[in-house]
Amino acid sequence: MPNRQLPSPAITASMFLLVHKPTMARWAIVDRIALGANVRRRRSREERNREIDMRLRPPEFLSCFYGFFGE
Repeated sequence: MPNRQLPSPAITASMFLLVHKPTMARWAIVDRIALGANVRRRRSREERNREIDMRLRPPEFLSCFYGFFGE
């Protein structure tokens, strides 16, 4: 009895995606709908930079920082 040759992993993976990709796409849509308002809006670079600047500033009540940061 001859040995049966298995398909290559690339063919197996492409067949898997061919069959399951529509299902996975539907799940992604359902997940997006289920998350709803919990999905965070993507912020612009300016908004992210502004938030980083605010986090890096020293607390204003610490007078030892006055003058050090050019204030």
